Amino acid sequence: MMKTVKCNFVDPIITNPGDIESLGNAARLLASWIDGVLEFTILKHEVIVLRLKFNKVMNRIKLISKLWPRKKEFIEGAYKILLFTKISRKQINYTMNTLKA
Repeated sequence: MMKTVKCNFVDPIITNPGDIESLGNAARLLASWIDGVLEFTILKHEVIVLRLKFNKVMNRIKLISKLWPRKKEFIEGAYKILLFTKISRKQINYTMNTLKA
């Protein structure tokens, strides 16, 4: 609503050079104040949107972290298997090469 008022009523008065001279600094000050209020309103809206997105992300993280204890044992087991195969791979390759020879 403020943007409509600014565009339709204030901007035509402020942009006319003759009107600016007759109105003086008060008109410029009023126009600057309206611009500031519009920017504040836009930023306030963006902050609200970002907070909503942040809350969605936090809720998603909470849901995923609730599943973690169930998956923890599986991931630990898989990690142990990877470590074991990485450590014993050299021994297996050496044994296979010795048997081939």
